[in-house]
Amino acid sequence: AIWEGRGKRYAATFGRREGREAIRDMFVKYTLPPAHFALNVHFLTSEKVNVQSETEAEGTWVLLQTATFTDGRSQLSSALLNVRFRREDGRWKIAHFCTTSRFNRPVQTPWDNPQPLPVPEE
Repeated sequence: AIWEGRGKRYAATFGRREGREAIRDMFVKYTLPPAHFALNVHFLTSEKVNVQSETEAEGTWVLLQTATFTDGRSQLSSALLNVRFRREDGRWKIAHFCTTSRFNRPVQTPWDNPQPLPVPEE
């Protein structure tokens, strides 16, 4: 399995990881205390999946990510995901995951505003 950041920003930020252990080691850093994110939501849209054979498929998605880091900074990001799948023992697995940055921008306020929601009066 391969997990890869592409383009100038994501290649420098994430690099390329080969093998399940290397990929797991990269992601485990995000789960250890202190937490990296206070809030992190990924929205996937515009999916296209092309099954090429009984054992191979490719998919693309547009990712929109809303994140608030534990230091209080918030960010809006978008990326294009290109994913190759391989069927092994009857199960589809990710063979190569590529993420390419489309944009990243700071947001001045956290995503989750603790104020009550405005609702119509009863």
